[in-house]
Amino acid sequence: MSMVLWNDLCPEWYQRLAVGSVLHLQHYTLKRSYRNRSRPQLSYLPLLTFHTIEICLNPRNPSAVVTVIPPKSVQPQWSLPEVTFNFCTRSEVEGLASNQACDLIGLVIYVGRVERIRNKGNSIPEKFWTYRWIHAVDGTSDCPFILEIFASSQPEIFNNICPMTYLVCTQMRVCREAGSSLYLTSSAETQLFITGCHRKQPYVSDPKVKVFIQWTKTLKETTVLRKTRVGGHYCYPPPPPTYTPSTSSTPSRDCEAPLSLMAVADLQRELAGLHYREHRTVAIQGHIAAVQYHSWSQEAPQSGTNTAQHTPRKIQQVGSGSVGVARESVSASSTGLMEHAVMSAAPPGDSTASPKRRKIDQGTKQTRLADLQEDEDDESQYDDDDESGEGHSNLASVEQSPLTTDNRQTASTVALDPSASWESSVWALLKQNIVNHFRCGSLDRESMAEKFSFDDRDALLYRINLSPSSWSPDLPSDTILDTHTPVDASGYFTLTILGLNQQAAVNAVFVPVFSSDDPRAVGMPAPGLHDNTLMAFLSLGGICAQTTETLLSSAPALEGVKVVCVLDVCLLGPERVEIICSKIYQTAHISADVSPV
Repeated sequence: MSMVLWNDLCPEWYQRLAVGSVLHLQHYTLKRSYRNRSRPQLSYLPLLTFHTIEICLNPRNPSAVVTVIPPKSVQPQWSLPEVTFNFCTRSEVEGLASNQACDLIGLVIYVGRVERIRNKGNSIPEKFWTYRWIHAVDGTSDCPFILEIFASSQPEIFNNICPMTYLVCTQMRVCREAGSSLYLTSSAETQLFITGCHRKQPYVSDPKVKVFIQWTKTLKETTVLRKTRVGGHYCYPPPPPTYTPSTSSTPSRDCEAPLSLMAVADLQRELAGLHYREHRTVAIQGHIAAVQYHSWSQEAPQSGTNTAQHTPRKIQQVGSGSVGVARESVSASSTGLMEHAVMSAAPPGDSTASPKRRKIDQGTKQTRLADLQEDEDDESQYDDDDESGEGHSNLASVEQSPLTTDNRQTASTVALDPSASWESSVWALLKQNIVNHFRCGSLDRESMAEKFSFDDRDALLYRINLSPSSWSPDLPSDTILDTHTPVDASGYFTLTILGLNQQAAVNAVFVPVFSSDDPRAVGMPAPGLHDNTLMAFLSLGGICAQTTETLLSSAPALEGVKVVCVLDVCLLGPERVEIICSKIYQTAHISADVSPV
């Protein structure tokens, strides 16, 4: 049966109740349950459940009295049920049905940047939902848990999830999409626990948790650390194999909902409506008129300084007289992963700790395991244990911003000029008549996942979380923030997509997956399933083992081919818009006739 705390009782008991707490209630009322109330899935428990009525606790009329009974005072004759969980391993999750709930425990190997999506409903006051993607492993499968975690009432945990952390998630829902690996998304009942929070939690005695603990003892930390990643553009599940146009004109990031086609010229309105870290997915139709390849700079310094400076680029609307969003160029360090022999055990809220304090708190692997093991045999003792401010940055408000130069030092930069390129036979003529040409400049460094290092933990968490609403002296310095070690990648492509009316064009970035260590490689087709041409990687994906020359040698096959391009757009910060091409559909993969736009 659900128990609802109303009004002043909510802040009074916030984070004071924990799973396993025994409560004595007085002066409560029973009312008919709210019909749209969400509930945890407890079908695995042999208990009688009531969904039509609920317990209501009010601060007055009547004033409810809530008493937490200490574990030692719980009487056996009360016959209270044991606290049980529904932990599933990664291999067992494959057998679960869509929307079925489960609990999980895993070792985090990838933490995505925080993004926001617009709330289209009217049931809650929040305009945006904040979320991030996480990969975790438990040793039972070659595939990791792919987790979509939404921010809730645990900001101190949501903002401090980092690689090499033991993560426990309860009441996660299974999501299945055609043509991609399943993933799990958090529900309204989900609770998160990370290293520093496991002590005395009732799940530490669960058999599957004990098996996980034993598995982690067999791991070599330096080997796992080399596979960890943070940040970067990540969108899951990938677009479906076949494109079905939608009749709706509202853009979406939900791959379950078909995307409506948008004219290239309408992108300006779409970009102008973006808020800070808001992610949208749009589809446009046209021809690929040009391809440019940009390689990573080979002059990255071996120390923390660099004489190279980078200049932010702007999305420019050529011929229209208006200027879009200025943005930074990406920096990519060639230095290797800084290995660390210990695993962080800092509790939530320590992300701003000093380096000396952090070294003390990180402890050893045995210390981290003790966090889960210490109270396995003491099952009767349990601890009583918002979404970030909106702070958006509207593109339209900075459209007339002057072009500025950012003189901060960076670890290295991406070459702004293409090292190789291809143009269609008619592009040189047609581009003279383009009215609107949207250019996003070079790749932003936040678009690339980077290697995780314990020494840079604070700076990495600061970079992939939402910007704080106010300055603090504990924030990482600019020198630390400029450190960037991307995953294995030799460079990226810039695609010029020409609209069907030949009056508008847009430059979108395409970053191939060059290594299986890239978080985007999970669920991608195995090598050899297509002909390894540029069009094949654009439309089917896969890990790219081809040289730049080989890929560009197949670019002439793009000549005159009408395609539908799926673009992921995100406002990363003031004057920084990300436009990434996630998939291209050829005519054969479009399920219905598409009207020209």
